[in-house]
Amino acid sequence: MFYGSPLAIERLSSGLFQEVIITNTILVSEKNYLPQLTVLWVANLLGESIWRVHDDYPVSIVLHLYAFSRAIKMGT
Repeated sequence: MFYGSPLAIERLSSGLFQEVIITNTILVSEKNYLPQLTVLWVANLLGESIWRVHDDYPVSIVLHLYAFSRAIKMGT
């Protein structure tokens, strides 16, 4: 399990950042879980991207739709 360096955790939790975004490819222990930490699950994003590359479809639309759905969830 990833525990992170104490200095990095201190800097990230200092209040300088409104949100810290990571993917679920980085493991974070419960003691280092920050209130402003957002973990994005990337399995569907990667799967859709692989399928699109294989079938010669553009991948950029996947990223636009992902950003759009995230904006809706945040209420912006």
